[in-house]
Amino acid sequence: MTRILWASSSDRPPMDPKTELTGPSRQPGTVEDLRQEISEGRSVLLVGHQPQLSLLADEFLNHGRHLRPRRPPVPLGRADVVCIAFKVDSCADKDGSRAELQWTISYDDSKAADQVREKIQRKMDTAKLLSGALTFGLTVIFGILLKQDQLQALGSRTWSVQAAAVVLLLAAVLYFATLYAYDSLLMPERFWGEQRGAGEVRSLRRSWRVARPPSSAAWVLYQNMMRVWRYLFATATVLTASGIALLGYGALGFPAWLAIVLVLGLSAIVRAWTWWFWPLLGTQD
Repeated sequence: MTRILWASSSDRPPMDPKTELTGPSRQPGTVEDLRQEISEGRSVLLVGHQPQLSLLADEFLNHGRHLRPRRPPVPLGRADVVCIAFKVDSCADKDGSRAELQWTISYDDSKAADQVREKIQRKMDTAKLLSGALTFGLTVIFGILLKQDQLQALGSRTWSVQAAAVVLLLAAVLYFATLYAYDSLLMPERFWGEQRGAGEVRSLRRSWRVARPPSSAAWVLYQNMMRVWRYLFATATVLTASGIALLGYGALGFPAWLAIVLVLGLSAIVRAWTWWFWPLLGTQD
């Protein structure tokens, strides 16, 4: 059974029996019912088992995020403790509060930490391969740009090759940044340094990360790994695809309107195809 260790008293009946919640000082209700009672600066402590624990944490953290990307699911063990804090944010939910995952407590995450490090190593190998291929491609493109006769042969499409070179160069820089970031994550815990004042106030740069302690090293590694993957590696991949599209426009000689239609149409098809065949993990697998 999953319980909420903080909740204010309420005489309202349950809104939805399917998502009924209980607490030591309140009548049963729903997540929406509880959110209306939570004031700024308060926290909710969830104690329970899977899959209800992850479902409740996901509901709290993604409540009201209709126009913004959903946060990723919260990967928890079979029986954990999760603390979620609510802070005032005028750009967040309808009630002006923003939920943040503060910390988690697990029985033993040492094996999970080793598995995350193995995953980081494989991601490093992927970034290393792509950065090497991109470096070779940039060498060819810069060779073309440095030869005036080949550059003049492109005519009015010279700008597309120049823009592709800039975009691919940015992608290469981000791939190299990914390698350095993942390399720092492979540092043994024994050599993790502490910063003075880092644990006093969670700044904007640290607000996305769980507090350690009490959270385990596996959580810190996992969150940093996913953050680097989304904002460095994924951005570099999008820039690489954009650079290839610009090179294709310059080489194939399609009209501008036709090139835009093809890019948008193919992008929509690829996005729908990958979404349909994307792996499903969790209680729905």
